[in-house]
Amino acid sequence: MTQEIHIHKMLKHTNIVTFHSFFEDNDFVYIVLELCRKRSMMELHKRRKTLTEPETRYYVFQILEGTLYLHNQGIIHRDLKLGNLFLNDEMEVKIGDLGLAARIEYDGQRKKTLCGTPNYIAPEILSKTG
Repeated sequence: MTQEIHIHKMLKHTNIVTFHSFFEDNDFVYIVLELCRKRSMMELHKRRKTLTEPETRYYVFQILEGTLYLHNQGIIHRDLKLGNLFLNDEMEVKIGDLGLAARIEYDGQRKKTLCGTPNYIAPEILSKTG
């Protein structure tokens, strides 16, 4: 949790869920984040089933912008999926859930921890060939 807070609070980008603050009590840590009223891309997919080509371009561009920003900051998300791509009132994509995010300290560094959502892990990662 400490790493997630440390990473998230330094990020400032239109396509990353904004970190506002955090606090804790004896049992829990609470993170206060930007409200994304339109829920997630997963919810959009469940409702709509398909997107038009212009909509797809609109969303993919924002996902790439947010991912490029993370990578330029030396951060890898490690759990990008529709459920972690949130939508605000303007239907702008916000990358969120940085619980598995990690900092890359030097060029060429590879993280070896097997992590992510099991149904979304690439077969080559599971078979250790990638």
